[in-house]
Amino acid sequence: MLHMGHRDHNSPAVRRVVRDADYSWGTSTMMNLYSGTTCPFSHRCRIVLYEKQMDFQVIDVDLFNKPEDIAVINPYNRVPVLVDRDLVLYESNIINEYIDERFPHPQLMPPDPIMRARARQLLFTMEQELFSHIDVLKRTSSRPRNRACTCATALPS
Repeated sequence: MLHMGHRDHNSPAVRRVVRDADYSWGTSTMMNLYSGTTCPFSHRCRIVLYEKQMDFQVIDVDLFNKPEDIAVINPYNRVPVLVDRDLVLYESNIINEYIDERFPHPQLMPPDPIMRARARQLLFTMEQELFSHIDVLKRTSSRPRNRACTCATALPS
């Protein structure tokens, strides 16, 4: 895994949409996943790539000190971002659907459209009900005293 930090703290922030053909990513055949170590959406992409037994490289991004490269490849300046040759994808659902469709074996989503829709709805529900509490947990975990009790009360019963 690689770790990315800022290259130059004095350079202005770069924000632009990069289309696949606008940026030369080189000739690497290995996929690169720009990922945050504490980002649940990044971990979803990691899980899918591992389940597909793909050759890929994880590039850890410091979420508190993001490199300018992230803003160049993702106009929302967020992770995860997948770079596969000349293709740049961001947002975990888009990345995961691309991986599952491009590499169909093993199939991660059910073949039946109704069951696939239910699986997607379950993923959406998890994002809304579980992942939405991550920020609360991060804020409460920074308090030194009684962290376990504070985190438990932050979750809905």
